[in-house]
Amino acid sequence: MEKIRMGILLFLLLTNHGCRRQDEIEMQPVKQNAANRFLKEIEKMKVITSSSDINNKTQSILYGNPEALENARANSNLKSGAVLMLFTWKSKGDAEWFGGVVPAEISSLEVVENDAGDNYRYSRYQGKDLFAVQNLNKEFLAKRKTFILNQKAAVMP
Repeated sequence: MEKIRMGILLFLLLTNHGCRRQDEIEMQPVKQNAANRFLKEIEKMKVITSSSDINNKTQSILYGNPEALENARANSNLKSGAVLMLFTWKSKGDAEWFGGVVPAEISSLEVVENDAGDNYRYSRYQGKDLFAVQNLNKEFLAKRKTFILNQKAAVMP
C-alpha cells in the first residue's frame, strides 16, 4: 500500500497539484473489470519513471516489479520474471490550478514481461475499461516494446 501512496505522491508532484488534497481531484471511477486486476498488481510494483506527452495530451507512469526496477537502474536487459506496466492517461487542464494538468481517464496499459532469456511478451489494453487489443501490427508492437524496455529509472533522492 505504501508503494501506491508513493506512486500517487510522485504523480501529484509531477502534475503541479501543489497543496491540493487528493479527495479534491476529479477522478473517473474504475469499473469492475480488467482495470481493477491491473491496479491490484501494481500494489506490488514500484514507480520506475513518469512522462508527459504534450502533443498527445497524455501522462504516463511506468511501474515495475523488483526485478524490472533493478534492471532499469542498472540499464540492463530484463531478467526472467521481470514485468513492466506503462499506464497512460489522457490529461486535461486543471480548472483550479492555472497551468496544472490532471488525469482525465485511463487511455491504455502496456505490459512487457520477460518469460525466459530474451523472450519479451508484449500486451496492450486500451480504453477506460482496458480491453485487450488483439492482432497488433508487428512494427507497432516492436516499436512500443523497445520504447518501454529503454526507459531508464528516474533518479529520486
